[in-house]
Formats: sequence, C-alpha cells, structure tokens
Amino acid sequence: MTSTAVRLLGALALGLTLTLGAAVPAAARTRKPEGQVFRYPSEISETQLRILLQNSDDPATVIIEKGDHTFSPQLFVFNRSNLTICGATGRAGNVRVFSDGGGSGAGATAAILVEQARNITFRDLTITATAASGGQGLRLSAQLATDFSSFVDGVTVDGCRIEAEFPIVATAATRNLTVTDSTIECGRADGFGVAWGDGPGLLISRTRFTTAPGVEALSAVFVQGAGAQFSEGERTRTVILTRNKVTGDFLRGFDLADVVDARIRRNKFNFPGAASRSFGWIDTGRVGILLRRGESSSLPADYEITKNRVRGAFYGAWVLNGGQGVVQRNDFRRCGSPTRDAFFREFGGGLRLTLFSANCRIDILRNDMRKLKSPRIAQSDPDDGSSPLADVPAVVVIPQDLSGVCFVGGDGGNRTSNGRGLYLGANE
Repeated sequence: MTSTAVRLLGALALGLTLTLGAAVPAAARTRKPEGQVFRYPSEISETQLRILLQNSDDPATVIIEKGDHTFSPQLFVFNRSNLTICGATGRAGNVRVFSDGGGSGAGATAAILVEQARNITFRDLTITATAASGGQGLRLSAQLATDFSSFVDGVTVDGCRIEAEFPIVATAATRNLTVTDSTIECGRADGFGVAWGDGPGLLISRTRFTTAPGVEALSAVFVQGAGAQFSEGERTRTVILTRNKVTGDFLRGFDLADVVDARIRRNKFNFPGAASRSFGWIDTGRVGILLRRGESSSLPADYEITKNRVRGAFYGAWVLNGGQGVVQRNDFRRCGSPTRDAFFREFGGGLRLTLFSANCRIDILRNDMRKLKSPRIAQSDPDDGSSPLADVPAVVVIPQDLSGVCFVGGDGGNRTSNGRGLYLGANE
C-alpha cells in the first residue's frame, strides 16, 4: 500500500476521538496546512477527493493543483469539520474549479454545496458555476425545510474569486461566514453577490464586488434577516462589513434587513452610469448602504455606518425604519441626481431617513455632503407645474414634518455646499 493510500485511509477513519483539543476557528487559521495534506489530482483521484469531503472530523488540507478542474456532479462537503480546500499556487487565477451543479433540491445548481459542516476553509481558488440557470458558486445550507434542519458554522472564503449568477448563498440558520481578500462577480440581473439568511456572524473584509459584463444586479451584499426562507423570525447579529469595494452595476450596494447590530466601515462604492436605473417597470435610484427593518417587529438596535465613500448613487445611504444608530464621517459627495426619480419622486442627496416615530435615535455626525448633483431648489410637487419652489436638502427625512428631529443639538458638523440646506427647514 502506498504512503498516500495509508494517509487517505487514516483521514477517512470514522469514530476516532480527536486528541488535539478544540478545533481552531476557521477565521483564525493561517496559510499553514492543517492536519494531513492531500494533493489533487497528482496524489488522489476524484473519487478519493469526494470521500475526503465527507463524514470526518479529522483535520485535513486538500491542495488542488494548478489548472482547470471540472466537477459534475458538484463538490459536496457533508458531515465534515476541520477541512481546508486551497489552490496550490496562492493565486486564485491559477486554480479554477468549474461545476454545473448536478445535485438535487435547492442546491442543485451550486458548484460547491456545504451541509452539516463546521470550520471549512476555501482559499486561493476561482470557483465558477456553469449551470444554465440560477448557478450558485458556494451554497451553505443550514435550513433545508421548515421541519428539517442542517447546520453550517464557521466557513471561511479567503483569497478566492467566485463567479456565478449567485456567487455565495447562505440559508437561514447558517452561522459565522468570513470572506476576506476575495472577488465576487455576480452574473444575474436579479442576483446578489452574497445572500445571507438570518444567522449570526457575517464578516466581509477587503473584498471586491463586481458584475459580469452587461449585468445589472440587485445588491452586492443582501442580509435577509427574518424574511429569509424557513427563518423562525430571527434577526441577524454581528454583521461586519469593512474595507470592501463595490464597483459593479448594482442597484443597492449593501442591503441589510433585520440586523441586531452592524458595523459598516471604510467601504468604497463606485456605481457606473446614471444615479437611477431601471428596475422592472420603473426607474429607481441606486443606494450605497440601505439599512432597514424588513419582516421583524423590532428595529435595528445597534448599527454604525462610518467612513464609507459613495460615488454615483442617488442616495449615499438610506436608513429605513432604523432604531438607535450612528451615521458619521461618511463621504457622500456628488450623490443625487439633476432629475427627479420615478420611484422616490425625489432628486436624491447624501442621506435619506425614513423615521418610524417622532423620536429620532440616529446620530448624524460630520458627514461630507458637498457638491451633490441634485438641484438646490425645485418644484415641490412634480405633478403640478404651478407648485411653489422648495429647497432640496442634503438629508431627506420622511415624513417631512420631522425633518429636524435628528439635528436638535445643531448641524452635527455635517458639511454641505454653500446655499444647500442640511435638512428641510434648516438654515443655509
């Protein structure tokens, strides 16, 4: 028996008790291989690879060698913990994995499907879904039906490129996904770069979101919260989005519904084309960061939108029925539009607030909203040519009669161009 076969048998043994202590969380791992190391395809066959992906807790690293590798059916990580799948060269472009899915159920079109798994890492790979329709790059299935639960906890995507109509899909009850130093390319008009359910622990950092040529997608990151399929009404806890770049043709940069706490810091959004874009039968404005209550009865309770830079958006950010939070030190310059939007029926601006009650608990501090593209004065009623002219402020508050409630202590150090009111009724 060869040494490779001996190592493979050892890694596949079931029922062994680990003596190495608690598993290291995936997000904390280094690039040093974990456990036994297997190289595909020089050392192990595709059949042996598929066996390695299932039914074991033993730490193992699978190194996929340079080149293009096509799998049909999909790669299925099942009942597995403590596994790393990585490219051999440290460059995602050198190791490409293709799959049209070929599975069954909701994950049938996924290039890689993960169920009943903990501490799984994908590193330095290009993952491309080639399904004819609805292809998913990486699917994390923790809730398969209302009466049938799985689990996925602690998945890391590091230094990868994922190309699919829906690059990363995580169902309700998925926990702790980390995406770092990666590129996410969305290839479908109603697609999302990362679609997250309602589980805790979403960290995305230093990752670029783009769209395939000619594709007008919905959102780079979409947190569904209580509205996720099979959700039991949970709100998402601990969302951290930092130092990412959104450069694709998205309608919303980040769309976060029903979060308990979120930190959105130092991200850059640069939307191509006009500030408004067609969506179905209507044109609607792009929004850099949308934070909102969705299906939950509770409002977002602890969020921070800080030091983000948004260009080419109708609104830099929109807080829709938000609870207590902070919007500070963001660069929303040159947002807005010279023409009124058909959906909002407004000209846009730096920030839009839709208040749930007259008690505003949102701190709006030191944001830069100069050089907005919206006019400073326009007719108050777009359907009435004889309506009086009204100011178009940098911050639009709905309902309008509550425009000043978030600025009771002054202007908060926010910057606007000369002649532009900060909010409706504010001094210039």
